[in-house]
This record gives sequence, C-alpha cells and structure tokens, in this order.
Amino acid sequence: MKIEKTFVAHSMDSFIDLIDSFAFDLKSKNIHCSFEIFENEYWLSKLINKAFNRGIEKITFTDGREFVNC
Repeated sequence: MKIEKTFVAHSMDSFIDLIDSFAFDLKSKNIHCSFEIFENEYWLSKLINKAFNRGIEKITFTDGREFVNC
C-alpha cells in the first residue's frame, strides 16, 4: 500500500466523514483505520460497500483486518 494513496481515519467519525464527503476524490485510493471495529455491524458493511462504490481499492484496520474491492 503506497502512503500517498492512503487516507488515515483516526476514529469512526472520521471514517464516516471521509466516505460520505464529496470533498475527497476516492478513486484508486486506500483507507487505513487506526481503530478497532466490530465486524458484524450491519451499518459498517453498508459503509464499506459505499466506499467501494466511490472507488476505494482497499480498507485496512490496525488489528490486521483488510477489505479489498474486487
């Protein structure tokens, strides 16, 4: 993962803002989240799908979880 292609979200709020905001061009970018998540949360799945629809290639978390846009 190249650092210049990566946005870092330090909290769930900044993760949500990054995906919901049209101020950022997310095409071919990655997001690294420096917080832990609960994988079974329904809204998180919808948010990740929204990020992929906006062009995000990969979402990683500090605990090692990784979601890749196929």
